This record gives sequence, C-alpha cells and structure tokens, in this order.
Amino acid sequence: MVAEETQLGNRAGDNIGLPGEAGFAVDGPASGVCKRLEAAALARSPSAAEQAGEQVFDVLVRGLDLSVSIALAGDNPDACAALSMVCELLAGVAANAGTSPARIEIVIDSPVITPASAAAVRRDLLGAGAVHIVADSARLRAPRAQGGAPGSFWRQLWEARNGELLRVAFAAQLCTTSPLLRSEPATALLPVTRIEVPADTAWTLLRIDLSDFGKDGRADESSLTAALRDRVERGERLHDEAAWATPQMRNDAWLNRRLAIAFEGIGDFVLQQGMDPTAFSTLEHIGCLLGTLRSAVRAHSRRIAERKGPLPALEQTDPGRLLPPGEMRDAWRMRWTEMLATAAVRHRNLIAISPWSVFPTGRPADFRFADLLPVLRYADACMLSGVPDLQSWSLNRFREFHCRASATLQQREPRHQIAEGC
Repeated sequence: MVAEETQLGNRAGDNIGLPGEAGFAVDGPASGVCKRLEAAALARSPSAAEQAGEQVFDVLVRGLDLSVSIALAGDNPDACAALSMVCELLAGVAANAGTSPARIEIVIDSPVITPASAAAVRRDLLGAGAVHIVADSARLRAPRAQGGAPGSFWRQLWEARNGELLRVAFAAQLCTTSPLLRSEPATALLPVTRIEVPADTAWTLLRIDLSDFGKDGRADESSLTAALRDRVERGERLHDEAAWATPQMRNDAWLNRRLAIAFEGIGDFVLQQGMDPTAFSTLEHIGCLLGTLRSAVRAHSRRIAERKGPLPALEQTDPGRLLPPGEMRDAWRMRWTEMLATAAVRHRNLIAISPWSVFPTGRPADFRFADLLPVLRYADACMLSGVPDLQSWSLNRFREFHCRASATLQQREPRHQIAEGC
C-alpha cells in the first residue's frame, strides 16, 4: 500500500499537463476508447483479467488513446490494494504493447479511496498521468467544515488543482434526445475530450463556440442555428464513415448514433456582450438562447430521421415486440408508431457542455461566472475539459463550484420518459 501523504500534483521536474484541456481541435469520430473494469471481478477470475488485458492491449498496440474507469467495492478496506492490482495489470499490458502507461487516463469510482492514495498508486505503477476521482453524493453533501479538514477529499483535490494530475468527475447521467429512450449512467470518460459517457460507446465530436456568433450586442441566432444544422449533418456523415476501434463501439455506433456537439465559449460570449455574469437577467438570456439552440438541434435530428429512418435503439425499445401475437400486440404497435411520429430521432445524444465553459478563456477564473452553471441543464452529456487557472480560488470556492455543477447535472433528468426499460 502506498503512503497517503505522497505528494499530489507534479513533482519537481514533471510537467506533463493533461492533454485535451483546451478541448479537441478537429471535429470527427472519437479516436480513443473508454473501458470500465470491475476490480473485484478481475481479482476473482483470472480469465476475466486475461480478457480485459487483451482488450486493453488491442487498443494500446494501435496507438489509440485509452481511458479506464476502475470500479472498487464500496466498503472495501483494501481499496488501494485492489487499485494497485488493476494498475499493475495495465502497466504490464502497456509494456507488452510497447507503449508508455502514462498514456492511460484512469477514473476512480470508490467512496473510500482518497485522492492522495489514488494519485500515489497511479504514479508508482503507471507513472505520471491523469487521474479523475468520482465525487459521490456523500462527498458532495459533506458539511463545509468537514470538506476543508486536513486530509479531506476536497482539500486534497484543491491542493492538487495546479498539478494537473487530479480532476473531479461527476459520473452524471447521460440524457437523451427522445422521451422514448431512458437516461444512461456515465460509467467512463472519453480520453482527451473528457466527456462522461457509458463505457465502450462510440461518439462523433463537433464544436461550436458561441462567442463566434455575437454581433451588435446580441447573438446572431440565425447564423448559430444554421451552423448547428451543419454540425448535425456533418456528424451524421462522419458517423457513417468512421472506422470504430472495437466491436463494442461498432455495435453502439449502429444502435445509438451518438453525437457530442460541444457548446463552448459561454463565458467568452457573456464577456463579449458586456453582460453581468451575476445578474439573473444574464442567466435568463443565456438559458433562453441555449434552449432555442437545443430545440433546433433536436428538430434537425428528427428531420434526418424522417429522411433516413429513426435510431435503431428506438426500434428495439418497442414494448410490442416482446408480446405474443394478438390484439394487445397490435394495439401496442399502433400506439408505438404514433409516438414515433413525434418522438423519433436519428441520434441518441447531441449536446455536450463543460462546467468550465462558463468562464472566459485565457484568464484566471473569475468566480462570478460560476453563477452561469445552471446552463448545464441543456447538456445531454457533461464534459470535463477546459479547466482554467484556479490560482485565485479558495478551497471553499473550489468545493462550491463542483457541488453546484453536480446539483445542476442531477436536475437534468428527462422531462418525460415513456417506454424504454418498462
């Protein structure tokens, strides 16, 4: 077991940074792979560990980016030992693949392991690299005094905020574009772009910067809407052209056709327009704009579904297909066809927003812009990239920001879900 007091952040001479902090430079299919490994299952079954190793090897030997989400038993007193076992497996596979284990990002999902322990295990066994720690509900709801205590979860993360090794993950639900589909748990993290997603899923990534569409003190909504329609059409085309890295991703690409259009530059737009980020009128204005844009994006996905057919996942959620032939099945099929006429889409997910996008870029983070965090409710998926300079923040502000962001993400549960999971 590694001592918990091991230094967080970068040691002298280390300057690795987290790749992708500024977002992704080129639109296209995600080139990386995100896996989820259950430490207990790997410990119980050598064959499961061997299979996991083979899957990781196939990714690394092809030079692809990899993110591994490691699930540790909830009350496991040997969480560090379990984490060490998985990291040793990853290190051995990386050596066999002839690549540096520093390329592997890891996500730790455990209510008991501390950031210090996670960072130390990762550094000792995999070398310097990204570690994302899931902030569970207990940590998010901890009293302020407890959160700031020496050695506490939040103090450890805050003290490492400029080391660029440790980051907070939310594991927020992934929302959908259709009420006929259920939300999904975000169990992994796309490497580099850091979008919280289900493991082994396939995504086409696109960007739009709101600050590119401001003119005369307002947003050019017509140009924005046209640009977003173009993003959806391009994402649709790129999805068909992509060579997905794994069989699981190929199946997910066919089934769910996921797009992540990253809404960036929210703080830059507010600054550009001379708005007060703390004024409710500003939040109301930005919320109205994002709501309009979200509706436009989803409407265009529906239009593509009318041309090319709905998302295959929708066809598989028809409850009638599980019923024996007869009047009840026919009635369900008729009702389902009627619902598809208004709720069919071509893409299961469309919009990604980072909590950090509410801050103007290229300058230290002004905490006043945290009042814009409610815009996260317009996201289908949460991004974690784009962390600004937090040097001026206090521990309490650091913790408050993440708690507020998490609370908003939890409020995004779909307005009305009809069928999937019945």
